[in-house]
Order: sequence, then structure tokens, then C-alpha cells
Amino acid sequence: MHEVSKSRRPLNQMSGSGKPSNNERPGLWTTAQDDHLTDPLISEESFERVMVRDKTLRVYEGLYHEIYNEKEEGKRKPLEDLRAWLEERM
Repeated sequence: MHEVSKSRRPLNQMSGSGKPSNNERPGLWTTAQDDHLTDPLISEESFERVMVRDKTLRVYEGLYHEIYNEKEEGKRKPLEDLRAWLEERM
């Protein structure tokens, strides 16, 4: 797995209205390196184009299209990463 992270701001430091603006909402992109249904490079390109301050891209090697529905040992890392990503923003 490799990861690209951008700067992070906690959810409680968003816009003055209490609602985050579009570029202040955090974004997590997860993709499988060995996906045969979609091209992982497309996910990486969309990640680069999105104008979000807090964005993270995680690419999982050896996994396929549904990273959260892999066999137990395969989905463990993506689920742990998702939990950690969410906890950092709460």
C-alpha cells in the first residue's frame, strides 16, 4: 500500500457557518492496485484534480475492486486505515 496525504484540519475548524465549504470537507480515496474493473490510475488522477485541503489517497496492493469485501486478511488493513482516518477527524 502507498499513501499520499495532504494537510489536515479537524472538522471543528471548518467555516464560520458551522458547515464545511466544499474544499474544507475531508476526502478519502481508497483504491485497489490490482482492480480489474476500474483503472487505479483514474482514482489517482481524480484525487489530484479535486481541490480539497484535507485529502488522502490510499492504494492497496494485492487487493481487488471491493477492498472492504476482501477475505478477512485482505480487508483488515483498509478497515483499520478507514477507522484511523475517521478518528483523526472527529
